Amino acid sequence: MWLRKTAPQLAVRTEVGFPQDLLDKVAAGVLDVAIVYAPQHGLAFPELSNAAVQAGLGPLGREYLLAAGGTGYFRLDVVRGHLASGQLRRVPHTPEFLYPAYAVYAVGADPAIVEPALAGLREVVSTVSKSAAGSPQAASFPGN
Repeated sequence: MWLRKTAPQLAVRTEVGFPQDLLDKVAAGVLDVAIVYAPQHGLAFPELSNAAVQAGLGPLGREYLLAAGGTGYFRLDVVRGHLASGQLRRVPHTPEFLYPAYAVYAVGADPAIVEPALAGLREVVSTVSKSAAGSPQAASFPGN
């Protein structure tokens, strides 16, 4: 909403995808800016990097976990309602991780497009960070 209000001359297109696919689209000039996430739990548990089931989208992984059971790491916002209802529960004594995000754009990107987009992202992140202060970024949950 911020970008549409402050830079109405820019077209906004949102996509959900795997980081490498989004980076490829930036490199090809299909997207001007991509926001990619770098979950940290893979660094702590390298032995799980080839797990039998992996989901690159939290809600998709959550739905699989609800149907099949198991354990996974999710952003708290993705599972908050399921924790409250008792469908999922936290695994005690598991580490919590940050969920850093990066804005990626091509070296030769048009500053008239990229700069307002980055300013808007900074504004949104600042607002969200203030309202979420003190809440965990990620947690571990078992299935049914």
